[in-house]
Amino acid sequence: DSYLDDNFPAAAGQTQQVDKVFLSQINKWRVALSNELYVKGGRYTSLEVLNDAVQEFINQIIFLRICEDKNLPLYHKLKDTVVDPACLKTKLEEMFRSADPRYNSGMFSGDDIIFDLSSKTIKNMIEDLYYPQSPYLFNMFESDLLGKIYEMFLTEQLVLLDTGTIGLGQKKDCQNRSVVTTPTEIVKYMVEKTLSKICEGKTPAEILDVSVADIACGSGIFLEEAFSFLQDYCVQWYIDHGQIGHLVEIGAGLYKLPLQEKKEILCACIHGIDIDIHAVEVSKFSLLIKLIENETAPSVAEVVPILPDLSG
Repeated sequence: DSYLDDNFPAAAGQTQQVDKVFLSQINKWRVALSNELYVKGGRYTSLEVLNDAVQEFINQIIFLRICEDKNLPLYHKLKDTVVDPACLKTKLEEMFRSADPRYNSGMFSGDDIIFDLSSKTIKNMIEDLYYPQSPYLFNMFESDLLGKIYEMFLTEQLVLLDTGTIGLGQKKDCQNRSVVTTPTEIVKYMVEKTLSKICEGKTPAEILDVSVADIACGSGIFLEEAFSFLQDYCVQWYIDHGQIGHLVEIGAGLYKLPLQEKKEILCACIHGIDIDIHAVEVSKFSLLIKLIENETAPSVAEVVPILPDLSG
């Protein structure tokens, strides 16, 4: 896992952007998982159920992989599950059950699909997230990049092909337009221009009365930036008012809020809705990844649960 650049080496000396490469990997999983479940029949004959179940499972695995590279709780447990394929599904279920109360985001509390999949399919998926199959450093995998990937992810859905198998097709409202993600610089500018005036003069306690809502949140890029702005504002307020002891140092002259205070800001201030239920799930997922940025094993040791439940 030595990869840090924005480009991933491809065949024949070509390069591809990380977001497109990782999206391709995610979509490969979507199709493989869905086809295996679809032939089982029952509830999996519903494409809506398939979309939900597969997206949730992929989110679970990616989240645990990101936490692992950050040395957060359950460190290296995901990689350990593939050591013995005969025990893989049992070990993975135990890991999910351990993750549910520790992280408490609702991400691991649903009706998981572990035992409806073959060990080989799960093993291949997990191994895809490790060297040499994967070049990514997941502790460097920022939430805004993940948001861009999921923005493209949301334009496609599972469809039943003429061959009787499951594939991917564009959603109806995306068929006549290209995917255009608002550039990060523009998102930052819009959020800063809006929130700087609203927050001016407020204490961190008063910031909790600020409400930011995105009524078409998509993958949550505006909500992520608003969350980041409010955190940065509070950090600067503590520094300006000589209360640096309230902060956690993350580098030479660099500070962050304690995790508990970040959770309070997220739950009190950040709100989003979308007509696409999968977009809402992606937005929640992106915000949770944003929440654990700069967190380490020591910084979360006394916080139980680590994450808030954003289902409300």
